[in-house]
Amino acid sequence: RRVKKMHKQEKKALDEAGMPLGDLDLLIFASASKHQHIPSNACLLLDELRKKTGRRSCSIPCFDLDATCLSFMQALDVAIAFLESGRYQTIAVVCAEIATRSLNPRCPKSYPLFSDGAVTYLLGASDLGTRVRYLGSSFENHPQYVHACEIVGGGLNHLSSEFREEDAHLYQFSMHGKKLYGAAAKHTPPFLEKFLFQHHLSMDDFAAVVPHQASAMAMKLLSKRLGISPEKLVNILADHGNQVSASIPIALDVVLKSGDLDVTDKLLLLGTGAGLGLGAIALQLMGS
Repeated sequence: RRVKKMHKQEKKALDEAGMPLGDLDLLIFASASKHQHIPSNACLLLDELRKKTGRRSCSIPCFDLDATCLSFMQALDVAIAFLESGRYQTIAVVCAEIATRSLNPRCPKSYPLFSDGAVTYLLGASDLGTRVRYLGSSFENHPQYVHACEIVGGGLNHLSSEFREEDAHLYQFSMHGKKLYGAAAKHTPPFLEKFLFQHHLSMDDFAAVVPHQASAMAMKLLSKRLGISPEKLVNILADHGNQVSASIPIALDVVLKSGDLDVTDKLLLLGTGAGLGLGAIALQLMGS
């Protein structure tokens, strides 16, 4: 069911762009959720697309990229590098999460926070669709917080074959909210300051800031500690919840379709991920 849901999202994107599957050069599946360990989600999705479009074979390259909640931003960064190099002309980035299957119903903080979501972006070197200019990106990780947000079981650490009912919590999402909040509050401001300095930007340059929809507390942190006015902060948490990798691209789609942006406005994508990972990407609209 999950693969079919992913297929519907990408098929819709291809149809809206008037693009046959054969015109796609690369598919990146950028999400934390996994349909199965082997083969990759990208391969499974590409096979569904092949069957649904009536193709006997398909030789498009594809791969998975998992940076949890930063997966879309990391994939976007990789895709832009591929496009700028000329290696590929049209790239699909797919984010699809069913986070609710991994939640612990006994955890009152994380259980009502997360939701499911799927989205596909088609990126190309042509002038079709929304034209944007890439202004710069930056990523960093602080691995001392690796155990503050995790699912321990299911991999080689705790094999599925070793599952016992009393250890069910090891196979469910675990988050130390206060520790993560403190880490983000400590590391995000200097990270963002360095990013803005490196790319000769300031917060006043951006018409909108598209953050990862981590939590209500995290959204308040962004607004207060980083000096982002609530009017600029794209907040869809109340309606969509935390959709892991799909949060930022869905929030970006919301603001792009809102009609509130001018044709040359600058946007800041700002996210955090398990690890602790931090990411920022600056884009500028280029008109129609």
